[in-house]
Order: sequence, then C-alpha cells, then structure tokens
Amino acid sequence: MKKLLIAIFLLLLAGTAMAQSGLSDEEIERLSQSVVLIGAMQNGEIVATGSGTIVTAQGLIYTNRHVVEGADDYAIFLLEDMNEQPVLTYYAGLVAMFEEADFAILQIDRNTEGNVVIPTTLRLPFIETNETEDATRNDTIYVFGYPGIGEGFLVVTEGKITTVQNGDIGNQRMVVWYQTDAEIAPGNSGGLAVNERGELLGIPTLVQGEDRTGGRLGGILPFGAVLALSESGTPITTSTTSGLGGSGGLGGSSGLGGNNNNNANAEMSIEITDVEFNAENNGENGMIIHARILATGYKGVQLRAAVFFYWDDGTSVMAAEDATDHRSPSGFLTSQEVLVPEFDATEWADFKFWVPNAALPTGLTGVHEGVIIAEIGVDGEAFDANSNEFPFSLNYGDAPAVTQGETFTCEGVTVTNGVEIIINMRPNFTYTATAIGIGNFDPVIGVWFTENPAESLCNNDTSDATRVRVNLPDTGLITGSNISAQMPFSHSSSDLANISVVIGEARSSTGEFVLVLEGMAATEADGPGDPFTVDINSVLIAGGILDVFMIGAESQLDPQIFLVNVVDGKYEVWKDGEGDDIYCDNAGTQFCWSDGVTLDGGVVTNATRRDIFADENDAALRLGIESMDPQLMNFLMTSYKQTRGQYILVFRFRLG
Repeated sequence: MKKLLIAIFLLLLAGTAMAQSGLSDEEIERLSQSVVLIGAMQNGEIVATGSGTIVTAQGLIYTNRHVVEGADDYAIFLLEDMNEQPVLTYYAGLVAMFEEADFAILQIDRNTEGNVVIPTTLRLPFIETNETEDATRNDTIYVFGYPGIGEGFLVVTEGKITTVQNGDIGNQRMVVWYQTDAEIAPGNSGGLAVNERGELLGIPTLVQGEDRTGGRLGGILPFGAVLALSESGTPITTSTTSGLGGSGGLGGSSGLGGNNNNNANAEMSIEITDVEFNAENNGENGMIIHARILATGYKGVQLRAAVFFYWDDGTSVMAAEDATDHRSPSGFLTSQEVLVPEFDATEWADFKFWVPNAALPTGLTGVHEGVIIAEIGVDGEAFDANSNEFPFSLNYGDAPAVTQGETFTCEGVTVTNGVEIIINMRPNFTYTATAIGIGNFDPVIGVWFTENPAESLCNNDTSDATRVRVNLPDTGLITGSNISAQMPFSHSSSDLANISVVIGEARSSTGEFVLVLEGMAATEADGPGDPFTVDINSVLIAGGILDVFMIGAESQLDPQIFLVNVVDGKYEVWKDGEGDDIYCDNAGTQFCWSDGVTLDGGVVTNATRRDIFADENDAALRLGIESMDPQLMNFLMTSYKQTRGQYILVFRFRLG
C-alpha cells in the first residue's frame, strides 16, 4: 500500500510538471511586446506586411530580407493590447540587408509625425540575443508573428521541431536550418521563434507545402547560424536547399561581426575632446572632431564609432542631399568608422572624424546652434556608449533680403518677380510649402517670420519636391522635379504670427507654377477660419491667373473658401459686380461662385508621399485678376457646419 501511494504521488508530481512546462501566459505576453508588425512602404503607401523582433531597447529590429526588399520606408506597429491590433508607433530605416541569409536589420528613427527619434532615448521592450543551445527534434517551440490569416492580430502558435539540418560555416559544422510543424503562414516571416524557456531560437522565414497530401512545414533561420555566417564571411554548404540559400556567404564585411562577444568584463567608451572648425583636409574645408576611444574585451571585434549632430531643439541635423559618405540611411549628418581593437585593452588617444562643409545642410540662413555626440558599439548592433555633448554653431550668413514681397536673394540667386502669400500662423504647427514649375519655370521659395527676420529660410532646388504631385481636373498632372523648391517652416512665437512665403523664378522669367501648402487643420481654435493673404502685385496682374483649391485631407472635413475684406478687425465677404458673394463650398455646383468643374477624382500627393483625394465637397475659386489694381486679397479657409480635420491648399499662379 505504501509503495502504491508513493507511485501515485510520483505520477501526480509528473503530471504537475507536465502541466507547468512551456511558456506561461505572462511570458507569452512579455515576449509579444518585442514582436512588431512591419509595413513595407513604397511612395508613402504600405504595399506588404511582415513581422520583426526588437532586439535592443534602442529600437534595432531583426527581420527577413524578403520582408523589406523593394520598399523605400518602413512603418512599425507596436502591440499595446494582446487582444487588439498593433498601433502605428514609429517609422524605421534600413540598416543592413543580407541577400543569401534572407536576413535584414531595421532601426527605428522617426515617430508617426515623421520627426526624428534619437535611438538612445528609446526604452523599448526587446528580447535578448544571447546565444542559446541548439534545438533538437521533438523540442517544443513557439512562433510569434502577424500572418495575413490573423487579420492584423498577433498570432502565437506552438509546435515541434521536425527537422534539423547541419551545414558548414567556415570550418565549423553547425545547425543552419530548422523545420517545424508549428503553424507558419505568410506574414509570419521575420517574426520570432523561441524555445520553451523563451530564448530566441531563430527567425520564421518560409513555409513549404506539398500539394498532394496538403502537408506543410515551416522553416526557421537559426539565429546562431546568422551570426556565425556573418562573422566568418564564408559560404555555407549543406546537402539540401535551406533557407540560407545553400551557398554563398555574406562577405567579409557583414556589419554583424562581433555579436558573439561574451566577455563579461567587456566595456567601451568614447569622449569628444576637441573640434576644429574651418579645418582643411585634402583641399576641402570642414570640421575635425577629435575623440578618445577605449575598448576592453573586444579584441578582433568590429566596432563602429560615429558622430551625430543635433540642433538645440533635439532634432537631428540632416545632411546635404549629395553627401553620400556623410549621410545615414535616414538622411542624418554623420561621420562613421569601423575599428577593430588589436589588443584586449585598446585605446585610440586622438581619433579623428572628418565632416566636410559640403555635407552640411543647405537652404539655411542665419546662425544655427546645436551639439555633437559621439557613439560607439558593436558593428551592426545599436550603439552602446555615448560621449559628452560638444556644442557647435553654424553661421549661414544674412537672411534673405526681401523688399515689398517681390525681391529676395536665395543661395546666390536674386529673384525680382516674386509673389507673396502672408499666412497668419498658429504656434506648434509646421507647414510645408512646395513650388512646382510648369514648363521651364524654375521656382525659388523665400520664407520669413515678419517679427523676427533672423528666422528667414529659403530654397532654390531640392529633390525632396519630387515626391509632390498635383492632378486636379482644372490643372492636369503637375509633378515635382529636381528644380522645384520646398521649405518646411514654423515659428518660435507663443502666439499667432505672420509668416511670408514668396515665390519667384530663378531667372526672374515669366511663367506658371503651383504652390502646395500642407500642414493646416480646421480646429475649434480657428474662430472664423484660417486667413491667407495674397499680394496682388504687378507681375501677378500681368499673368492674369490666380486659382485656389482647398482639399480636405480627412473625409469628415467639408472645406469652404471665402474671399473677404478686413474691416475694423472683422471679415466681410467680397461681392462681385452683381452683388453675389465670392465664396465656394462645393466646387462646380450652385454653392460655388467660381465657374468650373467639380474636383471629384483629383489627387494631390504631399511631401510625405501620401495621396490626398479630392471629392465633390472640396472647394475652389478661379479668379481673373488681369484688370485689378495692386492690392491685398484675403482668403478665409473654413468649413461647412464647422467640420474639423486637416486640409491642403493648392495655389495656381501665372507671373507676367
């Protein structure tokens, strides 16, 4: 009887142990926070989705190469509630992509507004990438991701390892591929596979099926193989076709070398000791940043040292468009070097970073101040150590000289036939003005804050304007080019302030152009509406064309435009010669003074590559001004029944 009771007790213990094996609900929820939905974007639109895993608190993401290839940007959706769809939280840039290993790395670098995020300020949930033991057949694994069949929700599946494939990486025989019966579907690619202890096992990569029987096995790229392959730079060979492609290494300069450093006493530091401004290097002028770098326990490991520049408001300094050697994948101004310590304790007493003046941002005027920060880390991973902040100051010279809204100088080009738009702008907003010439018209933009000319800005030519297109029934297709001009602007006042935007032609020639203004919104703070004033000067009268289009960027907004006079601080609607109000509610209808077609079917692509579609509710005024006297013409942008939302303005001008 005693032996029977002991046997029953042992069976109960075994049952309890079996019931407690595997991941708990709490562990699953913890791991899920590090798994992201990746939206692969082209021209501002998501064209495909996949999964990824955050592997550092600073926002480094591991995924598959086939998830990110062909895209020009990446939307990152993070989980806030296990039972809800993930939320768009950040955008990321591509750090590295490895063809043969079907492996890629992204770095979170912008928020949902498109503003720069400094990675070292992030504190994101992540999974450790410490090397784990190889899995064997019949081991239980868990797969996390966002397959298409999950309808946008996180899916966690459980299964067994069914196949383990070995291969040669360099002189080492190791596991290069797993197969599993855990459910993996399109969209899972790039996600997370862990063992029963919640340790990173690999990256779900592909699904193989057999049509006759309907059998399916999922493929997992082992994390250890990726690290070893990238470090060795030698081909991988295996008797069967694996997810690593069967042959071909990543090359000797993989960007991941050194990830396997397990020295508990390893440490590194970097300090900026001095900056030489107006220095010369091989016939170029620029700045030399002197730094002291220490690395202990990283002998033979590739380290990446870099300097980055930040304005006083914390935003990153962007590099000039053609500064390819000093421009990060996200466009940040930087100087970087890969260092390999030769000893267990290595010091670079006076390491020098070079930044030529030609790499500095263009289109600025006045004095701009900020700080330089140096960083260092294992190449291919997030930077581990930051330096002190070293101040810098860039003096771009005097602000553009603007006289009567018609004449100004920008980047050495003097414009004498400008047309001026005065915007009564609220604080905490950023507008973007894009001028696109029609035909050979080469536009130049000057922007200045009436109460503080030192904040003046200007732009002549920029490739950023190529993102913008206008295709309205009244205009036809007008596409930005490299000679178009674009300028984002805001102001530092705590109250409403007048901002002047002046657009002219680089050779002061006549011609036609459109101006796209974006960033505005109809809100409760608007009162009667947003005022925009056009200076009807002699060159504009000679051209004879002024068209204004107000297009809602959100479906609930029903735009209205009023042409108004300002009398004793109040707005009065202009009337034509027959006593009719000059206004427009719905273009092309009896509720619009201006004759013309409806805007339904039109589209404007903004500076972030978002298509904003026009409809029958949008407003337009076409004004013949060839017989007018010079004067100010005031437009009030508002909405029908005080509907709210963002909108975009398109002005069409002809300069005579």
